[in-house]
Amino acid sequence: MRLAESTVAWCVVGLVLWTGSVRAQDAKIVSVKGTVSAAPGGKVTGVGFRAMVLKNAIRWNLAGSAQNQTTNPPTVNIVLQGDPAAIAAAQQEILKGTSKAPEKTFTIDWTDGTVDTSLTTFTVVQWNSVDRQINNHYDLVYFVNPDPKTHVIDSHGAATCYRQILFYCVTDPADRKKIDKGKGDPVGE
Repeated sequence: MRLAESTVAWCVVGLVLWTGSVRAQDAKIVSVKGTVSAAPGGKVTGVGFRAMVLKNAIRWNLAGSAQNQTTNPPTVNIVLQGDPAAIAAAQQEILKGTSKAPEKTFTIDWTDGTVDTSLTTFTVVQWNSVDRQINNHYDLVYFVNPDPKTHVIDSHGAATCYRQILFYCVTDPADRKKIDKGKGDPVGE
């Protein structure tokens, strides 16, 4: 089994088994918060933004969350926690946006966050999918790999793990049948 395959296997096994502390005491961990706002004529909700952030959290093994805010106009709040280099890499990818919310159609205001040493997951809060016509809301949860040395995953592996999380977290049988719709895009939704 290649290292990337074992990481995807971790993704599935971790959903069921992991409950312990994620980080070694001596590991450098930082936290950042981001507020994503649409530029004039742009959108940040209903465009696969939170799914893309989750795929980057999977790829870079980051804890945190992504949640839509019902402000006017709507915003997305992001929290990323983990290795500083991994956060920087994820931020660069997140700034590229999705096919429906490309770069320059939104802004992100990043600030320092507070590290929560008990945080072992990345959660997309109350996810649904306009494209897939999934109107029920589900929390999509990725369990951070406790051994970052074995966490080597590319965007395709992150997309595969994301799809596995969908199958695990989307519980309504009618919604589960809609999961594979549009599965060709490994970055956006």
